[in-house]
Amino acid sequence: MSKFVLRAALVMACAGPSGAALGCEWWTAADLPLSLVHDKLLVDVSINGMPARLAVDTGADVTMLTQPAANRVAVPRDFDHSMAMEGVGGTTNRIYIGHVGRLGLGKISLPDRQVAIADLRETDGRGGMIDGLLGVDVLSAYEVEIDIPNRRMMLWQAAGGNLAACASPDWAPDWAGSRQTIALTQGADQRMRVPVQVNQTNVMLILDTGSPVLVLTARAAARAAGGIDDDAPMGVGMAVNNRNFSAHAYRFSRVAMANTVARDVIVPVVSNGDWLGYDGLLGLTPLLQGRHFWISYATGRLFLQP
Repeated sequence: MSKFVLRAALVMACAGPSGAALGCEWWTAADLPLSLVHDKLLVDVSINGMPARLAVDTGADVTMLTQPAANRVAVPRDFDHSMAMEGVGGTTNRIYIGHVGRLGLGKISLPDRQVAIADLRETDGRGGMIDGLLGVDVLSAYEVEIDIPNRRMMLWQAAGGNLAACASPDWAPDWAGSRQTIALTQGADQRMRVPVQVNQTNVMLILDTGSPVLVLTARAAARAAGGIDDDAPMGVGMAVNNRNFSAHAYRFSRVAMANTVARDVIVPVVSNGDWLGYDGLLGLTPLLQGRHFWISYATGRLFLQP
């Protein structure tokens, strides 16, 4: 059986409310109600014309459906190819590829999409299971505005694909009040990396809205803490790929992203791998929890309101 690796779509759009002054004509491609359940960001979509609920996951390089959801919305599998899924629970093999006839995100209608079909087990807070993950293969084609206080997610797009105007360093969302701007680094898998300070140590974390908490690798935690504490409390969790993982609970005096600072933070530290050289995951807690932020895939920046 051959291996098949899905790559994110080429970034074709940018946007922003203040872009018009710079010659960037923008429009709201989708304005979706957002649910926050157990620190999971959930949106309602349609797959092959049928309703589905997906978690917004900027840490997933591909969009995924659960096995039951794929069956319910009649997504055919490609049994001749498979892919691997990596996460804090390790690597899972034999994840098949499905072919979605049409994916609907509000006003957006995306035909002929490939998705991964995985054995995900995430609850939706209503006594049911979520139907999958909305990954960066879809999200990176837009500017993604997540407004947790007002429970909205907006996907912005540039009319005419005027990327040069939108990518100007002077461009920023036209928000009332103050904002912070943080430079991001985009990997070959289209996922964004965020510079964060843990104590006084610089680390590079994957921007992962699918993770409820910030997670560090043991290597990064050892740099920040000055060594590994084998006596730190340990717990066992289940990763999105349904593999158990063990994590030590470290307490750090300071975790900061630009001017956003959290103090006395307990961080899970996992020992299985270093995620291809990166130091961990920037989940929602503590730095993005309850915030209004904008992920600019076009310009490689994160805009954040206090």
